[in-house]
Amino acid sequence: MVSVLNGVRLAVIGGDDRELYLIPELIKQGAYIVGVGYEKASPIPGMVLASSALEAIDQVDALLFPMFGTDERGGGVFGFFHRLE
Repeated sequence: MVSVLNGVRLAVIGGDDRELYLIPELIKQGAYIVGVGYEKASPIPGMVLASSALEAIDQVDALLFPMFGTDERGGGVFGFFHRLE
């Protein structure tokens, strides 16, 4: 069975535990993953790190941004994400 993600190059730009769960699943489906903002997370086998979103753009077909949530004040809740400049 051929996966629809086989050979697709994706950049996952920041996020939290949801993206950390999603990334290995995307890799299992054949996607090539470039992570931005995951320097403080435990290494994920198969994910390549990029130092910035601009660096990642040249390596991928599509960008995936965080699935965000909000706290009790309506502010965004992000775990491992740090500000990209």
